[in-house]
Amino acid sequence: YEKAANFRFRITEKTAGSIEFKCKYSSCLRETGDITRAGKFVDEALEDLEIIDVHPYSLSTTYQTIGSALIELGKPAQGEELLTKAEKIEDERSGGEATMLQAANYNSRGATYLAAGQYEKALECYQKCLDIRIKICGAGTEEDSLLIVAKYNIALAYNQLGRREEALKYHFEILENFEKNRQNTERSSYEADSHCQIAQLYIDIGKTGEAAEHVLKEIEVKKALNYSEMAIADARMKLGQIAMSQAEIAKGEQIYLECKAIFEKSNPQSNEYVSSLCALGSCKYSQEDYVNAEKYWIESLKILEVTSPMSIDLAFAYTNMGHVYSKI
Repeated sequence: YEKAANFRFRITEKTAGSIEFKCKYSSCLRETGDITRAGKFVDEALEDLEIIDVHPYSLSTTYQTIGSALIELGKPAQGEELLTKAEKIEDERSGGEATMLQAANYNSRGATYLAAGQYEKALECYQKCLDIRIKICGAGTEEDSLLIVAKYNIALAYNQLGRREEALKYHFEILENFEKNRQNTERSSYEADSHCQIAQLYIDIGKTGEAAEHVLKEIEVKKALNYSEMAIADARMKLGQIAMSQAEIAKGEQIYLECKAIFEKSNPQSNEYVSSLCALGSCKYSQEDYVNAEKYWIESLKILEVTSPMSIDLAFAYTNMGHVYSKI
């Protein structure tokens, strides 16, 4: 975000490129909680669109960029109007034939809706993206990387909708594609991420044995892909979660402590470090060790008040402190 701010001189230009930059800068501001300034830059982008002559080739992309930004800012009606204009331009350009650019646009739109919490619309866009890619790629290309990406995104949308069985179905299709083509397909982050998502879904529904298997496979793939020590530790956190759900408190606590040491060494302000503190606080709370529970949760609270002052994680941290103070 600081780097984005350092390029602010560019937003004095009035071109299609400056419109894109303003929308991206707006997204950065929105992520930091500065909604007022985020809205200001999108409004400027809309004003620029009225006065500059955008090349027809760039116009659909410009509509897509501003439309997505408006949806992110909670203005779906305005955003969807521009996204519809972008879609019409692409249809006219392609003569009604499906193109990979249209698929990419649906994918981008799906990501925007997913981030805005509009999961049904995200699912619809991701499904259209997949349908177009299958139509263009033809039958028998399920292992194609673009199809894997589309299926993964559909699984994420189903998960957010609470439709776990459908989410699992797409994740298992992805893993099946990798397994069928093991000799010809390199390890992929999507393989690791699908194992990760399946593990978490199984944890949520109480299938801890199956969850543990997928965590171990996730770690195996990430090690093969030379993921960082911190990323491996983040995966191991789920093993701690599984141990806790099986009432193996000491085992869960040991895993959390090992992961905390790695996170603290790598980045003591990271979300992962905060998660390990919260998990350890929960361990101590379950053991009725309220003094140490308070210690871990206070530390997590202090970090979140600086790094994520408007986050749901901070709200949970305050709730944890309420629980522990009611016991002390």
